[in-house]
Amino acid sequence: MPAPPAARTIALMHALDYATVSAFGAAFLPSGTYLPYTASLSKAFAGRAAIRAFTKRRVAAADGWTATSLLGPIERTKKTSTYSVSLVAYLSGRPVGAGTARMTLDCRSGLIRDWRGPALPLPR
Repeated sequence: MPAPPAARTIALMHALDYATVSAFGAAFLPSGTYLPYTASLSKAFAGRAAIRAFTKRRVAAADGWTATSLLGPIERTKKTSTYSVSLVAYLSGRPVGAGTARMTLDCRSGLIRDWRGPALPLPR
């Protein structure tokens, strides 16, 4: 049985905040896409290897996120459910912004099919 959306979101935030890059990548479908920081990035990272590589760079830069709310599903099909995730972005333990991301889960596996946002600039 797939993990509930709240559990999936919490696990994803913990993986990022605790620098477990492999667990972060494993939360996505093998063909999943990840487009964080949409104010700076325009092309999604596709596939677990690309997602892990980007996440590894962000962890090395002391980037982290904390989810503050999960709403949804805000959209649903037979195959997917999309949720709104509000979060605070941190760099070296200091908040650098807050925003909302859209997390689309695959209903069969419970894994993330697509992640978009937040609409924040990439922390430097």
